[in-house]
Amino acid sequence: MKENAILAYLKREPAEFDIDEFLVMIGREELLTHEEEQPLIVQAQQGDAEAIERLLVAKMRFVVSLVRQYKGEGLTLQKLVQVGVKGLEQAIKTYDTSSEQPLLKFAVPMMRDVIESFIRVR
Repeated sequence: MKENAILAYLKREPAEFDIDEFLVMIGREELLTHEEEQPLIVQAQQGDAEAIERLLVAKMRFVVSLVRQYKGEGLTLQKLVQVGVKGLEQAIKTYDTSSEQPLLKFAVPMMRDVIESFIRVR
């Protein structure tokens, strides 16, 4: 399986990471409705890497929005997004698909915990 271009872009060396280009890339991605994301979450929880990537990429605009609140903590936006994605991935793996709660509402506290923990220990 070929890695998604957005997730691959996040792994670039900091000198090669252009936030404006990254924002354009994620702006082109389709958002998912609650109904569309539910089967993807089930597939992701069963280990489907493509489903995980699709969910991460579809929620990347939100990840960027959330991590911008941590600007000024001595980390690049790229690093903050990488850490935020890890928190989102943890949330995807533990989300209860029988819940009516949207994935992002469930994910925010977990993402904040992962980001704040990373900031504290670095």
